[in-house]
Amino acid sequence: MTEQTKRPRAGEWWEDENGLRCHVIGIRADGRTVFESRQAGSVWTQRDTTGWQQLEECDSYEWVKPDWVEITDPDHVLRRGVDHVQFKLGPKKSPRWYAVDQSTGCAVRELGCKIRCLREDLPEAPPAPPKTKTITMMRWLCSSNGVLWFQITQQKKPGIWKNEINVGTESFEVPDE
Repeated sequence: MTEQTKRPRAGEWWEDENGLRCHVIGIRADGRTVFESRQAGSVWTQRDTTGWQQLEECDSYEWVKPDWVEITDPDHVLRRGVDHVQFKLGPKKSPRWYAVDQSTGCAVRELGCKIRCLREDLPEAPPAPPKTKTITMMRWLCSSNGVLWFQITQQKKPGIWKNEINVGTESFEVPDE
């Protein structure tokens, strides 16, 4: 849909500011728009059509407006015929949306323009990383005879070896349950 910048023409579908869907029959010689709507039947209007929106993709009263959503994930990879890009082609031209074709496979961050798709085609958000917490353990060199040494990492002094020397700490990320 685009904001009205032109007058309705025969064969087009428009929606007025109250959401009334209109199929334009034509324009009378006096400039009034002749349209039909499911609610009003064939009538002409004397009121201004400013504020009406053209339903460019509409082809019937049963047509449902697409539910477009913007894709903001900079790592999203564009899909041919699913995603749409918006380019502004000059200072006086309205931005237009185009189905992705040649930019298929590019990441959003590479294009620097707006990207959208239908809500039903929106990729699922990546799962949130699991919550973790940091624990710090002490490292000990231990020996029962002073000849054979081994390292133990635990939170408290072992207290069971003849020789126990604290040689520092070590931190670990563990699940935060």
